[in-house]
Amino acid sequence: MTQPIIKPTVGRLVHVYIDGYYALNYQPELAIDTPLAAVITRVLGDRQVNLTVFNHDGKTYPLQDVCLVNGGKVPNGQNYADWMPFQKGQAARTDAAEAAVRAMEGSTSIDPAMVKLLLEKGAVVKVGGIPVELDAPTVILVHAANVPLIYDGAKTSCNSEDPS
Repeated sequence: MTQPIIKPTVGRLVHVYIDGYYALNYQPELAIDTPLAAVITRVLGDRQVNLTVFNHDGKTYPLQDVCLVNGGKVPNGQNYADWMPFQKGQAARTDAAEAAVRAMEGSTSIDPAMVKLLLEKGAVVKVGGIPVELDAPTVILVHAANVPLIYDGAKTSCNSEDPS
């Protein structure tokens, strides 16, 4: 499975890998063998960014026109940035969830009694018996018979007029 492309935005954190030649000749403080934390300060393209880099002491350095690997090939002899492992994992999970929703929407095997519900931000749902507050609006697919269990007193038809 290929790594999903993550769209860079100003303010996001990335790992930056400093080329040894660059570090020794221009910024010796950055000559370490581990990735450094950096903040994207300007987006030049999906794979090109300007960064503010933090060294191991917290001192900052600007780096311009840095290659953001973003699932591509690591450049030789250049400084480059890459997403942190948790960001790559989150992007992969998001892609998988979106693919599952697209597959369900295009499928004819969905039970006609199933309905989509929009749960608003702040709604509390139980996941494995544990109450969880939603931090974003979420669409769920449920059997119509369960709607009253989710929304107490919910109407079964969105198109029906209120008889009162």
